[in-house]
Amino acid sequence: MTQTLAATFHLTHQCNLRCTYCYTGTKVHRPIEKAIPILLRANPCASVTTVLTPFSAGHAAESIDWLYQKGFRYFNLTLDYSADWTMEDMHRLEKSYHQLARWYEEKMQQNQRFYLSCSEKRDLRR
Repeated sequence: MTQTLAATFHLTHQCNLRCTYCYTGTKVHRPIEKAIPILLRANPCASVTTVLTPFSAGHAAESIDWLYQKGFRYFNLTLDYSADWTMEDMHRLEKSYHQLARWYEEKMQQNQRFYLSCSEKRDLRR
């Protein structure tokens, strides 16, 4: 019989709860930091999906870099399509994506191997 390891972490900048398993703002709780190496040993190809909200839009590059430094190499970014995005939020997102593009170019020039997807096909017509 094969065993399967499944783990879900809730990483957010917007949570109003103070769970021991959440990453909130800039404070990283120890249980998550302790669990990441265990997860990556069990599944080195573990992927991270980052849902960007209007609040976290300006932190995309910072978040991906933090996760990369922890050992993750597979990243998917998507937007919170249910949020009320303003033009100011979109400008922050644009700036963050430019920072992420520079981070990506730097890693590529260093021949680092990873997967990063910043798009998703979505029909936004209502």
